[in-house]
Amino acid sequence: MVMRDNVELVIMDIKMWSMHRLEAIARLRQRRSNIPIIIRSAYYALESDFIVKTSNVAAFMVKPVDINVLKSRVFDLIGG
Repeated sequence: MVMRDNVELVIMDIKMWSMHRLEAIARLRQRRSNIPIIIRSAYYALESDFIVKTSNVAAFMVKPVDINVLKSRVFDLIGG
C-alpha cells in the first residue's frame, strides 16, 4: 500500500486481492488517522458491515459508482 503525506483522500474497493479490508483500513489509520476514506463495493449488504461502521469511513458507495455523485462527495470531503 502506497501512502504519501500529500494524499488527501483514499478511495478503495472493499475487496482487495492483496490484503483484507480490515488490514488496509488499519494501516491507513496508523499512518493518517484523519484521512477520509471512501469505500466502493458491489455488495449493498456491506454498507451495514461492522467494519464500515466502526472504521471512521467517510462514505460507502455501491458500484457502479455515479461519477457525479463521487465528485460531489470528494468535493464535500476535501474541497476544491
